[in-house]
Amino acid sequence: KLTQPQLIIVDSLYHMQKLATDLENLLPDTEIYQFPVEEVLAAEVATSSPNYRLQRVLALNALQQQTPAIVIASVAGLRRNLIAPAAARPGQTALVQ
Repeated sequence: KLTQPQLIIVDSLYHMQKLATDLENLLPDTEIYQFPVEEVLAAEVATSSPNYRLQRVLALNALQQQTPAIVIASVAGLRRNLIAPAAARPGQTALVQ
């Protein structure tokens, strides 16, 4: 039984998707989120998928809300610069490293 979000880091986008599928089959009542990021920057810029963006927002929201969930990200996702939650308010900017 989860009481807060858990973050799992895997080595690649492929393994992230495979683990998410496996966990969804094993833990049907647990919220499983993926944080997909292309492993090559050029691919990320060229193929910025709306579905990937939606998955990232849902995963970040689960982490921010402190809801019981499992968030799976690849190493590329872990290295991605994000804006700090407090900076999302109008008039503020900052990056989470």
